[in-house]
Amino acid sequence: MANDEIELKQSFSATLENVDRAAEKIQQFLIKTGIKDRSFNIILGMREALINAVTHGNGSDSKKKVTFRLQMEGHNLIMEVEDEGRGFDWNACLMKPLPSREESGRGLAIMKRTFTSIEFNEKGNRLILEKMI
Repeated sequence: MANDEIELKQSFSATLENVDRAAEKIQQFLIKTGIKDRSFNIILGMREALINAVTHGNGSDSKKKVTFRLQMEGHNLIMEVEDEGRGFDWNACLMKPLPSREESGRGLAIMKRTFTSIEFNEKGNRLILEKMI
């Protein structure tokens, strides 16, 4: 099977335990696509996106869903994450400097450093991450 035919789609209730399960599936996907050697940073960035969707997007409401899709398109790894929340002002958050002492607020910075591009829909409840492999 060619890399451009490989895709992983999943939807789960908004709990942190389900983020752990999704991360395991993501790791299996990366092994299957032959990019295991670069998986640590990729999984870290993807976990941040999923955790943000669970905690910030859906407010850790297990009745709400998080959906993600991971796909290889040629030499691009693409991940889409969507939650059922009302969204947020992602422009303002992307412009903020990295917090030095707070325990949260580093997720977007990690994603910006890990992925080639990061995009949100206008509402701010859908994220697309891309990485050249």
